Amino acid sequence: MSKNIFSRFILSAVMLLTVFAASYIFPLAVIHAQTPALDQRLEQYKKDRAINLKTETQSLKIRCSVAQASLKNLQTRINAAQTTREAAYKNIYDILTKMETRLSNQAFEVTNLKTIIDTYNVKVTEYKTNFGIYKQAVDDAVAVDCAANPYGFRGALETARLYHDKLVPNITDIREYTTNTAKTSLDQIKEQLASGHTTGGTQ
Repeated sequence: MSKNIFSRFILSAVMLLTVFAASYIFPLAVIHAQTPALDQRLEQYKKDRAINLKTETQSLKIRCSVAQASLKNLQTRINAAQTTREAAYKNIYDILTKMETRLSNQAFEVTNLKTIIDTYNVKVTEYKTNFGIYKQAVDDAVAVDCAANPYGFRGALETARLYHDKLVPNITDIREYTTNTAKTSLDQIKEQLASGHTTGGTQ
């Protein structure tokens, strides 16, 4: 591959990273493994969130049916965003790994880029783990018979809120890492190619 063609590939990769980093849509569902039965999860939510407020039973029964209607709308938005976010994360990963392969084939030093890819995967995995719990809790809050089990509903709802709050910094971290670290690294490689310098040997 000539230096000019390779430089254009680098430029295209940088532009794509910029687009994908700016186009994150929250939230995205992940594929779940088989989970415990709904009633078992509800009991765990109540235990984890220490839900035990017997004096609020009646008012909670009244409020939860209204809340479930709103949660169904949220559930629809979550499902609708799934394809978009999965594609965005995969495209960023594909750009970086394709770049690593091409640089390695051109006798470039790719250790730093490999580290970037590994770190990116760790951040995405953490996001997916938190999102899996968040989405499951939302699904369970919608599915539960809240009049019969208002505390299970509340446990699921509080779990969803807790993990939603965890997702906010996850998403920001991935976006900033993609823009400030991954894209910056590709910018530097592009400049290096433009100046005619290469480093390292074959990997």
